[in-house]
Amino acid sequence: MSASAEGRWLEWVHGGGGLTGAAARTALAPLGALYGAGALAYRWSYEIGLRRRSEPALPLVSVGALSVGGAGKTSVTARLAREALAAGKRPALVLRGYRRKGHDEVAVVSDGAVVKLDARQAGDEAVLLAQGCPGAVVVVGKRRELAIERARDLGADLAILDDGFQYFRLRRDVDHVLVSTLDFGPQNRAFPAGVLREPAATLSRASTIWVTYARSVSEEVLAEAVRWCERHAPGVPRVLADYRVAGCRRLDDGAEVKVEGAAVAAFCGIGKPAGFQRCIEGLEPRSVRMKPFPDHYWYDAADLRGVAEWARSLGAEVVLTTAKDAVRLEAGMWPEDAPPLAVVEVEIEVFESKPPTLMGAGTV
Repeated sequence: MSASAEGRWLEWVHGGGGLTGAAARTALAPLGALYGAGALAYRWSYEIGLRRRSEPALPLVSVGALSVGGAGKTSVTARLAREALAAGKRPALVLRGYRRKGHDEVAVVSDGAVVKLDARQAGDEAVLLAQGCPGAVVVVGKRRELAIERARDLGADLAILDDGFQYFRLRRDVDHVLVSTLDFGPQNRAFPAGVLREPAATLSRASTIWVTYARSVSEEVLAEAVRWCERHAPGVPRVLADYRVAGCRRLDDGAEVKVEGAAVAAFCGIGKPAGFQRCIEGLEPRSVRMKPFPDHYWYDAADLRGVAEWARSLGAEVVLTTAKDAVRLEAGMWPEDAPPLAVVEVEIEVFESKPPTLMGAGTV
């Protein structure tokens, strides 16, 4: 799907687009029903034994989501990895390596001591996790069972599978499943009529449900999200969480940047630009304008010149982007005469009575 087509589709499934959007939603509804039924049948084919599910080489914890893009899986994966490291384990973070250019069946991004590959070779999420979780092994590969075997050979004693809820080939010990409060509305239907990869009923297979962006929406929307989880996954432990800014540093020299009271321009190529904007607004800038790009977008020099010109036209004093976008920027690409470019470092914050653990969670 092209960037422009993806943008139109997102507008339509989120309830916009006027009469054209309404017509599109009507046309997409039966396709969503067919897709959802097919996804459910495919899952069942593994659960009833028609397709073989492999045993992983290591104990396996999965972090996944029902919706496409932007639930915040990377931050939760990083949190669980740090928890494992603090407990004396040697975790391996295992990813597909989405949009990576490397062709090896399995690639070691980090052996726990050295980050060996860049974002083009490994994928942006893998490099971001390798940089943010020193001590953890990071391995990418389309066949995640083979990646886990490589991690075991590197000394890992636990695997954390990023975006693993729909990877039915492997048996998991724990399934952490994220539900974004930003996805409640017309878009909360099966693809392509909405953003769900599977029917909502599959949420009952989760070990723990993380309701994300829980403080970024109204109390009414949060309550709706919680009721939706209770309806489709009664009794499954639940975590309420949101994202907080842990730092805001210049890309060129790492110096801390003050955002409060400043005119801010921001750009990102992530699944939920609205979530990033809410994080920036929490820093209390004087104003903030956002320029979104498609998820996992690879920037070139012309893109960044365009962003810089746009920021100057707004009178921006600083330009912000995400850490995931930053690993896709090559050195020297940001124009020298532009406002300073800073990276917003975000981490997951849990605020319920019994904090989650690596292998499970308490109920809110």
